[in-house]
Amino acid sequence: MPKKSQKQIEIEKEYKKEVNRLNRFIKRAEKRGYRFSEKAIPRQVKNPTKASIERLKKIKTSDLYAKATALSESGKIISGAEKRKEEKRIASEKAWQARRRKKDEKELEKMQQNKSESNPFNMGQIVYRKLKALYLTFGKIKVKAQGF
Repeated sequence: MPKKSQKQIEIEKEYKKEVNRLNRFIKRAEKRGYRFSEKAIPRQVKNPTKASIERLKKIKTSDLYAKATALSESGKIISGAEKRKEEKRIASEKAWQARRRKKDEKELEKMQQNKSESNPFNMGQIVYRKLKALYLTFGKIKVKAQGF
């Protein structure tokens, strides 16, 4: 059996690196609820070439999300791209809440440092913004009136 050349060893190493990248992505996505078919990644070749490496490099995460399926929060099966949009929407809401919370904490801290100069109107604004953020986050809360 002939020895492999240094060039072939490098090509195989690069090929394995790309396969591992795609497998890592799929494993992480499956933990978040995505399901991939066996056809999502091309089969591994016995003798990789530069062309096969380039073919794997062209596979982007957005392409894999498009091939995936997932369950929505309502329990329906949706495409992976729709699930990704849902994830991004939830992440942006969470980031917005964190930014708002930090801003409110800074304002409250500033007011506590300057108690003598504090304006009660500012505290009202902070409470109003906090209630508005809760309302936007959770929507209308329906309260059922109980009979007496």
